[in-house]
Amino acid sequence: MGERRVRRYLVERYLPGTTPTELSAAEVRVAEAVASVRACGLPLDYLGSTYIPDEETSFMRFEGALEGVQRACHLAGLGVARIVEVEEVEP
Repeated sequence: MGERRVRRYLVERYLPGTTPTELSAAEVRVAEAVASVRACGLPLDYLGSTYIPDEETSFMRFEGALEGVQRACHLAGLGVARIVEVEEVEP
């Protein structure tokens, strides 16, 4: 049997006027949402995020099922511009 590939996703969000406190609160909500999604049986890990202040944009990284990413973002109340599947390139 072939090796099963783990799917990774990038969630792009636009955050005009977001404060550091709001960013921290969103991180907590995402962690709680991921735990809830996992409890429902969907595989999902939150790998962290990158915030670009000059562009007021955030990129959140997830590993697991697309449905889980979508559910977690919804449960966390995140405004999402798009969710795209990505491939990691190792050095």
